[in-house]
Amino acid sequence: MVDTQNSGPGVGAKGGQATRARAYAAHSAAAKLLPGTRLAKCHRVPWQATVGVQHSAQRERASYIGLTTCGSVSACPICARKVAERRRQELEAALAEAQRRGYQLLFLTMTVRHHKGNSCDQVLQWLTDARRRFRSGREWQALKMVGPLLGYVSTLEVTVGDNGWHPHCHEVWILQRPLDSEQLSRLTYRLQAHWEHAVVSSGGDVERSYGLHLEVIGEHEDAVADYLLKGGQWGVCDEMTKAHTKHARRAGRTVASLLDDYVAGDEPSGALYVEYVKAMRGRRVHRWSSGLRRLLGLMPEEEDTEVAAQPDEAAVTLAHLELAEWRQVIARGLVTALLDVADFGSAAAVHAWLEMKGIWEEGRAEIET
Repeated sequence: MVDTQNSGPGVGAKGGQATRARAYAAHSAAAKLLPGTRLAKCHRVPWQATVGVQHSAQRERASYIGLTTCGSVSACPICARKVAERRRQELEAALAEAQRRGYQLLFLTMTVRHHKGNSCDQVLQWLTDARRRFRSGREWQALKMVGPLLGYVSTLEVTVGDNGWHPHCHEVWILQRPLDSEQLSRLTYRLQAHWEHAVVSSGGDVERSYGLHLEVIGEHEDAVADYLLKGGQWGVCDEMTKAHTKHARRAGRTVASLLDDYVAGDEPSGALYVEYVKAMRGRRVHRWSSGLRRLLGLMPEEEDTEVAAQPDEAAVTLAHLELAEWRQVIARGLVTALLDVADFGSAAAVHAWLEMKGIWEEGRAEIET
């Protein structure tokens, strides 16, 4: 079985710290926009008597332990970073194993026509209904026999731009036998026609050649994994995805961009973020077809909430904060500053910093040691 338990992006460099600071700032904005939710308590409210500051030499990053997590891939910038990295490693392992066995990998993108007046929930419902209809009926059963189809991995993404909300899904299909160019051309035509029928039957609209796009994945399965798991809906993993290129509005704004813009003072972006979160409630961002993980040697999938809450067993705890001390860190806006110090992995440096900031009383470091 492929072990992807010890996943997580390194942060130690200044660029990583800036990315983390951006994620925490976005999380604070999200908590303000969604008061009273689990997300508002995430990475702020302790679930135990102390909050630990820990460091992982393997991942070259510091983190906290003992805090509540929400596990929301679509809404939480912090949990999304952790969950998305695990999913990315799982997908990379799966694609590598599939290519090792000689399977063919296809990359599909499916969408529906959208207009500025459509709500996020409406366009998502069209896409969701179309995907359900797409995988039903005689034509779907026939399409599965091409190759044949061993399984697929799908991800749901929504961006927003001048023409309103743009929902689309990306999928990697794994075929047992490679298809030649003529067979791929025929398959593409059938898939596009079947997708068009599914969309129209769901009350939506689509242009056949635009609604579904198919390409063959070559030797760059890691790049495809990055594209599939880029954090457009799982969240804000800049180090994986170069999300700032979308923030430039070349292809619409992701949820990460909406929060960034709200932090920068754009109130309408906050309203769009809230609309998006409400529309995504109850919808799965990532999905593996039944039996595919087992076929490719992956361990059973854990829920997003489980992944987000998992402690790093290899990490070393550098300091413990009492609840009153943690409240000081929160109130004074020192959450990421403390992690920046802890990134060096030195307990002495963390203790000295806590005393210097007045969070610990003088001499507390000796007791902690």
